[in-house]
Order: sequence, then C-alpha cells, then structure tokens
Amino acid sequence: MLGGGLGSMVGNARHGSRWYRQPPPPPSGSHRLSHIQRSRRRAVRIGSACLRAAGWAYLPRFQ
Repeated sequence: MLGGGLGSMVGNARHGSRWYRQPPPPPSGSHRLSHIQRSRRRAVRIGSACLRAAGWAYLPRFQ
C-alpha cells in the first residue's frame, strides 16, 4: 500500500510537471521583449529546482 501511494505521488508529480509546461505564445514583433521576459521567468521557475539540487552552482550564470 505504501509503495502504491509513493508510485501515485510520483505519477502525479510527473503529470503535474508535464501539465505545468505552457504552450509558447504566438510570435509577435511588438511583444517580443515581453515574450522573452515571460519565457525567461518560466525558465528560471523550472530551473530553480535543478539549481537547488545542484547547490546553486549555476546561479551566477542566470543573473
């Protein structure tokens, strides 16, 4: 039972990460800067977990 619960938690996390990925916004020349900022914010949010696991080794590179 405990193993099944852990498996379901892992499955939910996997599905959650897949669902968290948003589709790219439509290309637009006037809104390119905002798109870049939005994608960068999303990348930072997704990469924060990886950076935390890596001990914030790549944090200066993003700043």
